[in-house]
Amino acid sequence: MTTTDAPPAALILRPATEFTVLTLSTLMAGAFEGYVVTIPDDPAAFAARVRAEQIDLHASLIACVDGEPVGLGLIARRGEDARLAGMGVRKAWRGQGVARALLDRLLADARARGEARMHLEVIEGNDSAIRLYETAGFVRRGRLAGYERPAARAPEAQLSALGEVPLSVAARTLAQHADNDLPWQLHPATLASLTPPNRALTLGNATAWVLEQPGVLVLRAVLVPPAARRQGQGRALLEALTRAFPDHRMIVPATVQERQADGFLTTCGFTQTTLAQLEMTCPLN
Repeated sequence: MTTTDAPPAALILRPATEFTVLTLSTLMAGAFEGYVVTIPDDPAAFAARVRAEQIDLHASLIACVDGEPVGLGLIARRGEDARLAGMGVRKAWRGQGVARALLDRLLADARARGEARMHLEVIEGNDSAIRLYETAGFVRRGRLAGYERPAARAPEAQLSALGEVPLSVAARTLAQHADNDLPWQLHPATLASLTPPNRALTLGNATAWVLEQPGVLVLRAVLVPPAARRQGQGRALLEALTRAFPDHRMIVPATVQERQADGFLTTCGFTQTTLAQLEMTCPLN
């Protein structure tokens, strides 16, 4: 992402509510063309993302030039906090100040609404985007890492069976015991928005939020209440998941604070993926 100081004279910023989900999905895919992570043109997936991430389409903006949508900035809102849930510009319009115009307006709107902070995650190594965010007042808070483990078989001696609880019950448990200052994607309010086929599986006092895909088990989060930690329950839960989903590679998205997860996951056979994100925040007061 590159920017200049002067956006196109014909640039107009319009609320995302003025556009259909089909249009927004296509724009999202085009705005992230050539990006490190591919975003398909999938209206159902776009709608699910809006629902799960508390994206406010009225607060989100679409950049248009001569009536043509050329970029977007998606805003999620929760209490006094906002999050830049996705911002991109079509290839033909990059480097012309569109991203800067979008970001400045999104921050101004958030201030006008009385929000206190805006958060975002940006792929580590996307230096031009990081510079843009830093010049707008964002500061780095930490590194969000991803992890993966090859498909494996659990030890035969480990026979404990998994339980399952409703996602709403798991979210309430997380709200009671979660560490402070979790990343937006791991906040109890975010996990409370998950819907099937996501599942909350348990073993003892430990809970895992998972999503099964062909040959892959996505591990969104693991919770062991503080009083039950350092008793092997987290490791036992992972072994039970391995047995329940044989021949599934296990992946943890890059939404986990490295300082909190690295020791536990690496001792359980996970390695860090090459994709990582920086967590950034802009004070709005």
